[in-house]
Amino acid sequence: MEIVRERLEREFDLDLLVTAPSTSRIASSRPNGDWIEVHSPPTWPNEVEEVEEPYIKASIIVPKEHVGTVMELNNDRRGRFDHMEYLSEQRVHLTYELPLAEIVLDYYDQLKSRSKGYASFDYDIIGFRAGEARARRRPRGRGACRRPLADHPSRLGLRPRARPR
Repeated sequence: MEIVRERLEREFDLDLLVTAPSTSRIASSRPNGDWIEVHSPPTWPNEVEEVEEPYIKASIIVPKEHVGTVMELNNDRRGRFDHMEYLSEQRVHLTYELPLAEIVLDYYDQLKSRSKGYASFDYDIIGFRAGEARARRRPRGRGACRRPLADHPSRLGLRPRARPR
């Protein structure tokens, strides 16, 4: 990413600001029950009753020998299996429903890595679904928490993620 940024700045004389990808959530606050769209942790309401997050329908075509590792990846990302169809003796079409926040960071890289580069991936946004209601994160250190919403791990499967500094 750093190489691409430097090249764009040098060749096109641009000043680029590169940020981590993020997704929004819809939250219902407790005092009045109004729904608000939340794009970053500092705008998260103090008391949340319900949370909805965007979901996608993922369509993945993969060689049959990599089906197990791709299914494991999707299950680790809070995916819900929809169906599997054999397109030929060697190719399988998998359909999953996944939270958008689970694919924006490194999903595609992991998919290509686990399938040795042979998987193809396409998705459509299917709307918002119930997510986890959480309290707002408290500031730590010198300033307020600026961690993107896509980087907030799920309670179902906490896993470490690298964050750029």
